[in-house]
Amino acid sequence: MGTTVGVLGATEPVGRRLVELLAAHPTFEVTTVTAGTSQDHTGIQYQNAVTWSYPTPLPDRIASLEVLKPDPLVVPSDIDLFVSALPAATATVVELALAERGQVVCSTAASDRLATDVPLVVPEINPAHLALLEVQRDDRRWDGGLIKTPCAPATVVSLPLAALSEYGLEQTTVSTLQCLDSSRESETSAMDTLNNIIPKIAGEASRIETETRKVLGTLEGSEIHTHDVQISASCNRVPIEEGILVNLWVTTDADVPSVAVESALRDYSAVNLPSAQGKPLEVFFSSERPQPRLDTAIRDGQAVAVGPVEATVNGFKFDCLTHSTIRGAAGTCLLNAELAIDRGYL
Repeated sequence: MGTTVGVLGATEPVGRRLVELLAAHPTFEVTTVTAGTSQDHTGIQYQNAVTWSYPTPLPDRIASLEVLKPDPLVVPSDIDLFVSALPAATATVVELALAERGQVVCSTAASDRLATDVPLVVPEINPAHLALLEVQRDDRRWDGGLIKTPCAPATVVSLPLAALSEYGLEQTTVSTLQCLDSSRESETSAMDTLNNIIPKIAGEASRIETETRKVLGTLEGSEIHTHDVQISASCNRVPIEEGILVNLWVTTDADVPSVAVESALRDYSAVNLPSAQGKPLEVFFSSERPQPRLDTAIRDGQAVAVGPVEATVNGFKFDCLTHSTIRGAAGTCLLNAELAIDRGYL
């Protein structure tokens, strides 16, 4: 028998992507969908609540589901697992209530990512952090659990840095070029970026700087000791539809030749989960790659494309690119859900 799954915020952009990824999942069965807010498209069939624009057809069994309010009093209690794309303000209330009543929630929402007892997980990097669920359950006296996915650019940055951690990460400078944000909370429209770039995405730089260090940290007893790498980030909104391109400058304790960096990136381990698509990093040697138009769909959007490594005065630099709503959000969230089952937390 498969695992029953509820998609919280299924009408949101990342929520729709979660539904697409779950549509043909070998063991997960979507039995419940909710709106992003209590007033949003509730009480109608899912197929009438969303504009479906993905290549994967929307299965009839999901299309005909009634969209429920994101309310613990409405959402069924017999669902094994929830994946969440709720807006942060709604997630703060709903996700904690579901975890308290005994259900596991894997979430992309920004709320609670830095809570000391909440694992912030990228499965290839820090699967051991899921042990925080035991601390969470003891301290909060609940049987469920809350697992968070980092913000998309933090995931892009974390994967190559993790691959290079053996050389002693000292500091990194991050500059992101991020696609348009289609969430309801965004104040940036397509017209704002027409022949334009919007700098300083609100809150994004600090999320990269803090969340990346938590993901790269180590679990010691009941606490995460964040990595001591120094991270300085700047984030920009650019006129592309999909993808996050990151320019990354890295300084390590050891003097590492570019060929060794390339090898470490190329050989970084894959994770054995149903939705994983091989190794998470794809290294390019052409100076014209990676590009959003060409490379966001690598390994079905679950990989980070890495551009050629170049030596600098203080270390080395390279570019990274990923699909913003797959590897950057829904895809990692789904991997976390699979990891929770694999580690026996359901």
